[in-house]
Amino acid sequence: MTAFIVEVSGGEAPAGSTLHYSLYAVALTLFVFTLIMNLLAKYVSRKFREEY
Repeated sequence: MTAFIVEVSGGEAPAGSTLHYSLYAVALTLFVFTLIMNLLAKYVSRKFREEY
């Protein structure tokens, strides 16, 4: 996903085009995926934490 953003956003995506909007869609998807993975990691680490 990040490679797509870097490849396409070389300044060649005209504003308002389908390519421009696809960059936002890919970036939003990447953000949501990262957020979910972080929340899942936090849940797992709290569940298996050992208290002394």
